[in-house]
Amino acid sequence: MITFEESGMIFSLPQDKGCHIEASPLYGRLLSRGVKSVECLFLKKRDIVCVVEAKSSSPCVENKKDLDKYLQDIRTKYVDTLLMIYAAVSNIQKMTDMAAGNRLEAVLKGKVQYHLVIIVNGYSAEGCRQLDLVIKKVMADIIHILGAQVFVINEDRARKCGIIR
Repeated sequence: MITFEESGMIFSLPQDKGCHIEASPLYGRLLSRGVKSVECLFLKKRDIVCVVEAKSSSPCVENKKDLDKYLQDIRTKYVDTLLMIYAAVSNIQKMTDMAAGNRLEAVLKGKVQYHLVIIVNGYSAEGCRQLDLVIKKVMADIIHILGAQVFVINEDRARKCGIIR
């Protein structure tokens, strides 16, 4: 198992289906270049890869100034992470440096469906729903290009889904 703590939550991913990309040698090399990353990736089903960002909080959707900065940070993390995945599967970077499990690596090299998952610790279900709507607007181009789905969930739902302990 790949186990780590982030934003007050303990993640536990199967070794062969997961990747703590934020702790990978690939990200370690790129960090000094201003590259950002989500926490992890994991294989949910045969061809569905969840790309997970964890947050300890979120500004209210009414707080435009703080929300814009928060959304831009999330967007940058997803774009940079997806570019790292592309670079690894295209042999621009070493795939082994991504430290992905064997089953996850095999799926990333083929046709994959991305689920972009944001887990906000301590957030209400209603807060998640509101944030989900806003994030889908901000990331509409990425969602459209990749055919991705976005999910904003709280730690209770993440626990029920088996993403965190």
